[in-house]
Amino acid sequence: MPNTTITLNTDALTRARLVPYIASWSSERLTEARLIADDTGIAYKRERPSDRDDHGVLWMRHTSAPGVGTPQYKWVHPYRQRRAMGQLLCQVCGGPADRDERGILWLVGRAENPWSGAEMTAQPPVCLRCAVPASRACPHLRGRTLALRVGHAPIVGVRGTLYLPGPSRPVRVGPASLLYGDRLISWLHAVQLFRELHDVTVVDLNEELATTEERPCLP
Repeated sequence: MPNTTITLNTDALTRARLVPYIASWSSERLTEARLIADDTGIAYKRERPSDRDDHGVLWMRHTSAPGVGTPQYKWVHPYRQRRAMGQLLCQVCGGPADRDERGILWLVGRAENPWSGAEMTAQPPVCLRCAVPASRACPHLRGRTLALRVGHAPIVGVRGTLYLPGPSRPVRVGPASLLYGDRLISWLHAVQLFRELHDVTVVDLNEELATTEERPCLP
């Protein structure tokens, strides 16, 4: 699994007035909720349906007020990152990511290449309208962008804070990235969702922009 969390901290984003959908705002805060535990893993005393994902993993609670205050590019909002990855939304505007017969459009840094058959990422995909400004402004991408069409991108795991059983409450171990199915996954307090990229085609962004008006939209 990748061992680094998404960060968007850069002056370039500010100069470009580009606030990614997944970025946090100064008015948003992690919600303090005491963790409890039993033999199976961590939990909240009073859980809400949104506290766990489809795999039963517990997620950190975070207030949501996008657009209120100032953008905090250094921090990715857990819920919006989870929603964008889960529904394949553009990480910049929050609309549907671009899709054609080759697959979903993704931008990654060249450091993630060469491909080993599959790569895992916590970066959500993008739409064509946002792809070019994002590739120029985002420090993760700027100057070393690979544009990809991804035919298959299953959700495979999460990143967050790992806990272990303690004498009276769960004991914090530290950051961890785990695949679903890992025996410790029920002890992870999740903050980012990962997908694994398969059936990848490297494409040219300029060519993608030139041909987008010539092809029909796919569902």
